Amino acid sequence: MFDPGLNSLVFFFGIFWATILSTVPDYRLFVVGKSRWRWVIGIMILNLFPLVLLLALSLMFSLVPDKVGVVKPICAAIASLSVFSTFYFLRATLAAHLRCLKYSKREMKHLSENLGLTAKRKVWGSARIGLQYLFGWPILASLIVVFFVS
Repeated sequence: MFDPGLNSLVFFFGIFWATILSTVPDYRLFVVGKSRWRWVIGIMILNLFPLVLLLALSLMFSLVPDKVGVVKPICAAIASLSVFSTFYFLRATLAAHLRCLKYSKREMKHLSENLGLTAKRKVWGSARIGLQYLFGWPILASLIVVFFVS
């Protein structure tokens, strides 16, 4: 069955997720032989978390009635912006555990100068923005659907 809201959600979620993944090489998470924890963090935050988020959003959009018309795909596109929270959660996790992840001095210099990521950087700054993306966009999409359904 063709569901324009769910199809739009998957489409925009995929586009936004690919945008996030294009920034990952700067963090060198998947360098073989460096640190197993970097690899685990990369898998959990960049692969598993977005899949769970997509499943939660698709469940949310399966409950929306089809009578809202074009609003459902638009709200799906808005809700799919929540995938950008993974980038901020990644930055918060890396900032909290920089010393444990065995970055070399050259990599640490690159992280601090080019990406603005240091151990002194407040972890909650990135985590707060990640939470805003995680909950803010789906709540906004839900409010728009409620407004047009009622």
